Amino acid sequence: MRSSRFISLKIARHYRGLLFQSGESQATRDRAAGDPVPQFFDTVGYTFRTPARYAPDNLMITGASVRKAESLYGITAYTLPKARPALAGGKAVTKIGVPEHYSVYAYDPAFGTYQKTEEGHLYRDASLKQPLRIEMLILLHTQVTLMDVGDGHGAHIHDYNLDSSGKVDIFYKGLRYAGTWQSTNPRLPLTFKLAGGQVLTLPPGLVWVDVIT
Repeated sequence: MRSSRFISLKIARHYRGLLFQSGESQATRDRAAGDPVPQFFDTVGYTFRTPARYAPDNLMITGASVRKAESLYGITAYTLPKARPALAGGKAVTKIGVPEHYSVYAYDPAFGTYQKTEEGHLYRDASLKQPLRIEMLILLHTQVTLMDVGDGHGAHIHDYNLDSSGKVDIFYKGLRYAGTWQSTNPRLPLTFKLAGGQVLTLPPGLVWVDVIT
């Protein structure tokens, strides 16, 4: 990733994660100091910059580097239920626009997955040289607070709420389902339920969560 954000710290706490980054504002640094999560800056040797992209969007990392960093903290992954859900009552939706992130997700029935474009650029897997294939898309709706503090680059910091509950739109196999998300502990993963109360299981393929207002 590039610069750390408030939401980066929250995601790391919820999923026992590590943050690899190139920097953070003083406000983010202060918040991280108050409730630390493991952070690795681009000056400590875990990341590299590729000449295939223009800076600053060329900061990369390998799986081996991530595992090396994990070993320093003895981190063990959460065991999340992985099973393709049996869903009913969905509404056919094959194209999803997310204007606030300049993104469009399009369903590909041949693969049963979604492809993402951002400002017209198709997301691709850098190793496979193929379009990124998202098996399930979750649009997570939450409240955002515009903080009265700058990010160091002339913009105000946005603070997204990931510690209460809200609505989600779930897109799976070309169908849309309504549901909710909930957090009961800032150090445990979020839970997702369908509108009828059924707990949503996550498929073994790529699950993409887009946090929006």
